[in-house]
Amino acid sequence: MNNYIYPIYPLQQGDELLEMIFPTEPTIQQDMHHENLPNTQPSDPAPFKSQDSKSSSEAAGSTKKMAHRDLERQRRQEMNSLYTSLRSLLPLEYVKGKRSISDHMYEATNYIKDLEKNIQDLKNKRDKLNILTNFGTTTETVMTESMSGLSDFVTVRKCWQGVEVVVSSSLKEVVVSLSRVLEVLVEEGLTAVSCVSSKVNERLIHTIQAEVMDPTASINTSLLRQKLMSLVHIGQVEFP
Repeated sequence: MNNYIYPIYPLQQGDELLEMIFPTEPTIQQDMHHENLPNTQPSDPAPFKSQDSKSSSEAAGSTKKMAHRDLERQRRQEMNSLYTSLRSLLPLEYVKGKRSISDHMYEATNYIKDLEKNIQDLKNKRDKLNILTNFGTTTETVMTESMSGLSDFVTVRKCWQGVEVVVSSSLKEVVVSLSRVLEVLVEEGLTAVSCVSSKVNERLIHTIQAEVMDPTASINTSLLRQKLMSLVHIGQVEFP
């Protein structure tokens, strides 16, 4: 039987031996300790900033939409008010049986055209009345001026659809040919519709009403008067 003798190491040496066998245990425990520590590093604020920016953009877009809706609603209310006001101004015969806004607009246009036509007709009637009313007054005025020795022998003024020409000449000194006066009127695009001649205190007065042949043509009364004045020849007598 063999006898073995094992050496006995002190406890202190055994501890050193254990440390040599398990040298990584403190490192493992240290790593576990670091893993258990709370994470004290600040988090990235970028996601929060992105969310805030997105919220602000959505709020701004919502505000714009609300403002646009309010503006559109106000515009519609104003248009409805204008349509109602326009309809109230139209006579009953223009809106009877018509409900749509487009019909009201069309009838409003017709109403305006009819008003313009009526106004023009009234102007024409007024001008005719003025001619009849002022005919005697104009003749008397020309007679008075001619007899007072004024040098203006021809008066031209515009009237309804034409002109009124008054030619006054002295029977002793100047006589203007009526036929020549009518020729000048025709040359200027006028046609005589009436002519009244009278003698007062040795003077011959012709009052002529003439209308334009072309309604779109304009009449230069100053030029016409100059042409008629050129027919006056002092010392030369011309009988019509």
